[in-house]
Amino acid sequence: MRSKAPKVGYLVAAAAAAIAVPMAVAPPSSAAPGDVASPSSIVTYNVWNDCAVWSGNCNGDKNGEPTDSLWILYHSTAYKDSSLAMMYGNISNYDYSEVADHGTTYHYHYVFKQGAPTTDGGKGAGQAIKNNAAAVMQCGYDNYRVYYNSGWTGPSQNFPWNNYCNKKVNLNSTLLNEDASQHFS
Repeated sequence: MRSKAPKVGYLVAAAAAAIAVPMAVAPPSSAAPGDVASPSSIVTYNVWNDCAVWSGNCNGDKNGEPTDSLWILYHSTAYKDSSLAMMYGNISNYDYSEVADHGTTYHYHYVFKQGAPTTDGGKGAGQAIKNNAAAVMQCGYDNYRVYYNSGWTGPSQNFPWNNYCNKKVNLNSTLLNEDASQHFS
């Protein structure tokens, strides 16, 4: 679990910066303006980079995109372009992160976004990154390790530092479409 505090009130910025798309909103049906949401309220967003979820952990460029991250790619290196997700730091579960704020629980599901432009028509865009990745591109100052299981367990593959973000590497046969978490190594 990360030690960073979740961003509170960041939903509008997340929608603009990270293509956060509301999937389901479940407020109480009897809610009136000004009511406090019940603990069972859940809001779900699809995000393609985890910087939309956590504060203080992303080094971003002028557009707010993480520059010290591991890019998770939908296609193998055989494709010129691929749908992608940019993930920074220690992520214990590629499925989603959960943030509670004033009685509302926010689920941020990690999905691929269409690269621009993609030669494959954006295949993979909108799909979950967990158990759907074929390759990565190491775009940071840190070494990363991708794991087979959530919680940083099981077989893994190391991706050494490559600040130039110019080398795609296929996941090994064990991790191909079986990726679940990542950790600094």
